[in-house]
Amino acid sequence: ACARIGAPHSVVFGGFSSNALADRINDAEAKVLITADAGYRRGEPSTLKPAADVALADTSSIEHVVVVDRCGTAPEMTEDRDHWWHDLMADASTDCPAEEMDSEDLLYLLYTSGTTG
Repeated sequence: ACARIGAPHSVVFGGFSSNALADRINDAEAKVLITADAGYRRGEPSTLKPAADVALADTSSIEHVVVVDRCGTAPEMTEDRDHWWHDLMADASTDCPAEEMDSEDLLYLLYTSGTTG
């Protein structure tokens, strides 16, 4: 989906600390963070959004946070910054033409284990 709209992306392991997430956001100068309220670990919800909020306190580039309601944990949402995925998708068009890109444009940024760039 990111490639289709011409948006480079970076996937970060949900178990990383808030500091590690902030380091990667800052290095990439990310503008949007997509997360979930929580994920399942050993069959129980494990919160993700609160850790993202802690990370965002140490970043300046994020303009929007898109939150998928996966576990129904009702995380705190910051007005004008945080948006529920289901609300954004409610009126979204299914028509999404591919963005024309150059061969040298960034597709994704992949950090290897233990690195921040």
